[in-house]
Amino acid sequence: MPEKVKKESPLSARIAKAISKIDDTYDVLAQNLGVSRNTIMAYKRCQGDIKGVVIENLVKFYRFNPSWLLSGEPPMYKTDPVPDSRHEDEAVQKKIFAGETGVNIPQWDDPDPEQYHFVPMATANLNAGGGSFVLSESTTGRYYAFRKKFLSFIASSPKNLILMKVTGDSMEPKIEDGDTVMIDVGKRSLKSGAIYALGYDDVVVIKEIEKLPGNKALVISRNRKMYPPYEADINDIRIIGQIVWGDRTFIK
Repeated sequence: MPEKVKKESPLSARIAKAISKIDDTYDVLAQNLGVSRNTIMAYKRCQGDIKGVVIENLVKFYRFNPSWLLSGEPPMYKTDPVPDSRHEDEAVQKKIFAGETGVNIPQWDDPDPEQYHFVPMATANLNAGGGSFVLSESTTGRYYAFRKKFLSFIASSPKNLILMKVTGDSMEPKIEDGDTVMIDVGKRSLKSGAIYALGYDDVVVIKEIEKLPGNKALVISRNRKMYPPYEADINDIRIIGQIVWGDRTFIK
């Protein structure tokens, strides 16, 4: 049995600090480190048993220096330069652009397209309000880059993905008018609490689905005051795909 690490021990404090430096979601981080999401949350509070696999994967996936993790010996990150590492060493970090604002923005001098999948943006908009539209098979010719590793965690296959703009306010505040969402047409199995693009003839809407007894489902809009939920027969719901990602802009 691993020895319990006391709260605020030097090791647990360094693990918490390392996790705080990582931009991945808890789910992605948990998968990379080989532990549960709850364990990640415990580590952030300087609690829990520090497993050896966690140390190994912090070094493997996030370039942390094992000497720093185990004993606090600097530097925090491994110093051998790796162009694709999000945690670049100090020499790489000096290659930055200093704008008139005085804010230093790191620049990737030689991006590698092979590390990305390019997801198409559809011409039509997903409707999240009271109107409708006809879903077009064509795209605008615009493609957006997503890291292959990221898509491998959220998607059934990169070939099953398409981006669409959302119009309407029925899913606010979860998804707002003008947001972009990613639809995975390979994920059509109904899961309670998931959000889907649903088809009604040529009309496509975005809704949350909750399974009910008797082969029924509750079709839910997050903006329940304006759009009350309603029951539907599961066999009458045409699931186009599950919403697996969404952006959010904050420009007013």
